[in-house]
Amino acid sequence: MKQLVLLISILTTISAGAATSSSDTIKRMSANTKSITVIWPTDSWGDATSNECSTTTNVLSIDTSTEAGKSILSIALSAMMSGKKVTFVTSTTECLPVGGYAPAVSSINVFN
Repeated sequence: MKQLVLLISILTTISAGAATSSSDTIKRMSANTKSITVIWPTDSWGDATSNECSTTTNVLSIDTSTEAGKSILSIALSAMMSGKKVTFVTSTTECLPVGGYAPAVSSINVFN
């Protein structure tokens, strides 16, 4: 049991260092023909745009060619239309091409 708790603790620490997040409302979204949606915040995504391969400023990207990406996009559109604050979690290493490179969103949370 102690070994399992230690293993979970180590894995949580490793995965926590591999992602960043930030909260804001969504100002603008744009989709392209390559199944990528770009998201602009009202103010700033802050740490969520801290990414090794990011070459664009203050935008995030969603890969909408996957089921998970389509779900994230659906929630993001709903949040944008209702003016709800969202938190996006992004990878610190995965980027998508958006006329530069933007951090890829791995999850979304919406606040009431």
